[in-house]
Amino acid sequence: MAIKEIEDEKNKLAKNGKQTNIRIKESKS
Repeated sequence: MAIKEIEDEKNKLAKNGKQTNIRIKESKS
């Protein structure tokens, strides 16, 4: 796999994780 593809995957996972955290915070409040 190309390095750029790995970075893209990491970025996707990071974005997904952030969105999940935001949803959890919203549901708690």
